[in-house]
Amino acid sequence: MKKVFLSLKELMKLHQFDFSDRPELELIRDLFVIQSHLGLRIGDLFSVTKANIIGDAIEYSPIKTGNRVVRVPLTGTAKEIIEKYSRPDAQLLVPKISLSIYNKGIKKVLKEAGINRVVAIMNPTTGHEEHYPIYEVASSHMARRTFVGLACRPISSSVTRV
Repeated sequence: MKKVFLSLKELMKLHQFDFSDRPELELIRDLFVIQSHLGLRIGDLFSVTKANIIGDAIEYSPIKTGNRVVRVPLTGTAKEIIEKYSRPDAQLLVPKISLSIYNKGIKKVLKEAGINRVVAIMNPTTGHEEHYPIYEVASSHMARRTFVGLACRPISSSVTRV
């Protein structure tokens, strides 16, 4: 069974969805989008600072695996989100929120943005395939899978680059 991630079209739809009247959902949407563009674990995203920006990339040592430096190019969208949340008195690139609030919020923003493609998930208890709208199974880790899924997709000249 394939790992579940957003398509480029779904990620763009989410990024363009207007949550301006609900800043708490706008933040969750922005965190998911930047995480999808950078591929960072959520703990790493919440720990990188302005000092981690080296040229047009972020360089950091992953919390989970440590002892090596990872360099991830900054996309235009990632730069836009970093700039949006940049404050002179803050060193973190994005505001930090609790993981439980973030994961619940991801489900809500995907649902409200109309991202409801049905996906197949293997039930670990029964071993049977079950089907759910993608927003019901979404979590912060889906952003990492989206990053990998989009990075590994075939390149087409007709696809708008992220």
